[in-house]
Amino acid sequence: MLLTSAEIADYLPHQGPMILVDHIIKADEHSLVGMIHNHQDPSHPLRIRGYLPAISAIEMAAQCSAIHGALSASPAFSGPRRGVLALIKNISWTRPKLDDIEKPLEIDLLRLHHDPHQALYQFKLSADDDLLVSGQLAVFFKGTEASS
Repeated sequence: MLLTSAEIADYLPHQGPMILVDHIIKADEHSLVGMIHNHQDPSHPLRIRGYLPAISAIEMAAQCSAIHGALSASPAFSGPRRGVLALIKNISWTRPKLDDIEKPLEIDLLRLHHDPHQALYQFKLSADDDLLVSGQLAVFFKGTEASS
């Protein structure tokens, strides 16, 4: 295991139950793999009307992108910075909810592009080999202005 849940808290502005990723099992310059076990918790903070909607995977992926950004920050980009989720696209899911899945969830994140102002990630959420949710998200880094 690369990062435990306690260590993940150092990389996110969220605290307590809002930290949705339980641990990171792999990370390199371009990718990250995280594990999620709390999706069946009845007190999960993203539950709506008693269930955890598949769209919650977007927040899980956003948290993984923040962790990846901090772990892979290079001095050329002034180290880790706060970002804002700026775009989500190509989201698809194979089931409407996640809380009825008995196996741990795995989130695979691949960075497609990055520069000092932004990063673009592709993500897949699965249980074993069963793809549940996939999509892309873009993060803009606070305190930077894109050149026109």
